[in-house]
Amino acid sequence: MLLPRHGASGFVVLALTGQVMASMVLDHFGLFGLVERQLTLPRVFGALLVVAGVVLIQFSSSSGKALIATS
Repeated sequence: MLLPRHGASGFVVLALTGQVMASMVLDHFGLFGLVERQLTLPRVFGALLVVAGVVLIQFSSSSGKALIATS
C-alpha cells in the first residue's frame, strides 16, 4: 500500500501527477474523441513543476522546522 509508506500528501500528489501526465497524452493524441491539443512548452513546463513538487514533498527532510506546531 502506498498510503502508509508515502503519507497522505505524497499519495495524493502522486495520483495527481499521474492524472496530469495521462491527460496530456490523451489530449496530444486526441484519444477517446478528445480534441487534439499539441504538447507545448508551457504545458510541459507545468507538468514538470508538478513532478518537481512530488520530489520536494517526498524527499524533503522531515527534520526541518514545522510550519504548524502540533504540541
